[in-house]
Amino acid sequence: TSNMDKSDEEVIFDYCMVFRAENQGFDAEGGAYIGRMLKAGLVLKAYLSVQKDEVLVLIGAPIQKLATFADLIDFKMLLDEDALERYARAGDAEKNIAPIDVQHAPQITPLTPYESIYGKYDTDPSLQQLYRQPFREFNRLKLINLILQAPMSDGGVGLPVRKLVLKKDNPVLAIFPLHQPDSKQLLANKWLTTWAWPWEQPLWEIKEYFGEKVALYFTFLGHYTEWCMYAAMFGLAAQLHVAATLNTSAYLVPFYALFISFWAILMLEAWKRTEKFTALKWGMIGFEDEESERPEFYGESMKSFIDGKEILYFPPGDRAALIVTSFTTIGSLVLVVIGAVAAIYSLRLYLSGIIGDNASTVASILNAVQIQIMNIIYGKAAEFLTERENHRTDTQFEDSLIAKLFMFQFVNSYASFFYIAFIQRSVETDDDVELPPTMETLTVNLTIIFGTRLVVGNLTEIILPWAQAKKRLADETKGVEDANLSGPEKEYVLAAYDTIKGTLKDYAELAIQFGYLTLFVAAFPAAPLLAFVSNYIEIRADARKLLEFQQRPIPTGAEDIGNWQVIFTLVAGAAVITNSALVVFVMTVFNGQELVTKVWLFICFQYFVFACMFIFAVLVPDVPETVTIQQQRQEFLVDKTIRKVADESEDDLVYNRESVSEDAAARDFPIAQRFEDL
Repeated sequence: TSNMDKSDEEVIFDYCMVFRAENQGFDAEGGAYIGRMLKAGLVLKAYLSVQKDEVLVLIGAPIQKLATFADLIDFKMLLDEDALERYARAGDAEKNIAPIDVQHAPQITPLTPYESIYGKYDTDPSLQQLYRQPFREFNRLKLINLILQAPMSDGGVGLPVRKLVLKKDNPVLAIFPLHQPDSKQLLANKWLTTWAWPWEQPLWEIKEYFGEKVALYFTFLGHYTEWCMYAAMFGLAAQLHVAATLNTSAYLVPFYALFISFWAILMLEAWKRTEKFTALKWGMIGFEDEESERPEFYGESMKSFIDGKEILYFPPGDRAALIVTSFTTIGSLVLVVIGAVAAIYSLRLYLSGIIGDNASTVASILNAVQIQIMNIIYGKAAEFLTERENHRTDTQFEDSLIAKLFMFQFVNSYASFFYIAFIQRSVETDDDVELPPTMETLTVNLTIIFGTRLVVGNLTEIILPWAQAKKRLADETKGVEDANLSGPEKEYVLAAYDTIKGTLKDYAELAIQFGYLTLFVAAFPAAPLLAFVSNYIEIRADARKLLEFQQRPIPTGAEDIGNWQVIFTLVAGAAVITNSALVVFVMTVFNGQELVTKVWLFICFQYFVFACMFIFAVLVPDVPETVTIQQQRQEFLVDKTIRKVADESEDDLVYNRESVSEDAAARDFPIAQRFEDL
């Protein structure tokens, strides 16, 4: 069935909402949702699934509805460069706006004055030329999602979309944007190529198809992988030198450890600038200031202390108590991890007397398994604890979850390395068992754990979603002969993509990999090469997973990578300390030196690197001048062309001779004979 009429013939159905069927129709609650969507002006088509146990509702919106709503919420859209320039040059004498002539200055900024300018949508017919494809697929997906969640008083449906799907015994089983075959194939042709450098990803197309949040992850992954390639060149040389000399303390290794310390810092500083430039190009600067509440947020309904509007209020004291409970629980789980690592290395000590050096390999394998299992268990616990804290926005929720995840994963992933490098020889003093050299043990441990994580991670990226889709497809067609599933039904059986937890898991994997790459890289200089190969595969595995094995995510905005920037920076700082400690105290480079000399070398190495970090941060600002200039241009141009803000003074006006008579104003202006006559 459908509510389409002739005026809706051009409507494209962008979303699918799946309801639990009752007597081959909707139950009372589901019917109410349908009524609200129709009242909001959305266009619907509905049909039964092959098993007749679900109703699939296709959702679209007429252009007029999208335009009216976009105007109402001041939805930001990309402005057309050529149209904006023509509009600016024409000025608006009626509104007291002079013609604008901004020249391109390539020696100062590579961006032209009218490039990457975003402005709020306005239904004024005279402004329509300004917007570049205002209701293309990307904007439609965002607007329909906002319409579904907006209050009915604002022309919306008032459905907490994400909350509906999570809620048990709810008639809504799923809601997802539909894959569009043509745009999907165009993206696949550019993205799933056999060979392309990490920086050659079609990032704009990824953003247009999956949203800024997903695209920003791939932007960071490409940036990080490119820098891994640079580190891999030096790392491979150092690894070959170790192999040729059979010496884990070969003279190239200390220089490589110093190089990695600078590499990590420079990579992150370069990312800050790339991130800001990307936010500018995608219109995401200021996104977090405009972010709406999470559907899961709850509180007491009351009048705002600021503007008197109706708001939900959750006492900060209550949240603080919940956060204290969370971190107490985290501390307990960290102690469990430390106990597990201690047990593994106690077993290694026992096995050393039986199987000799092979005990280290056994311990590393057990440690790799323990890390994977504990990360899964803790991931569930961290999500539960963060949900209880009741954060107002998705960004606040993510930042809190990121802090918990990495605090635990840092200990879980690296505890054994710190033990081997700096503690083992102090506590394992059995005279009957000779310990292998520390650097060799570190190398074995890092190779096994790092390698296991890379292999397991890349395999599960494809195999798990594929297996889940096959199982759900079998369940969906069970008992139906020659089942012919429609496109939306095939997409319904795919795994849902959580735009918060999906990218968060991906960033967590990269953060842990970055730690293996930097903290103890002196033990395995070839680690950046393995990371480069793994990430190259990861880009294509993630791309295929998103395009073929998962439901299309609802496009979500993102201004930056959030607390992950802090996490990566902390790891880079810790890497300076660990690598200097390895070179000075563990490797044989400074054997024969007195302890006092070693301590001073250790201190000087760190402060030299940290001083360089500070100097670089001062000399190279996080926000490129290009971004600052373009933001100022955007504010000015939008004020003059869309908001119609009049020029402030006559000095700002450049009058057109054709529209203003040269002497008209002067001829009629009264002049007194003397000052006293005024």
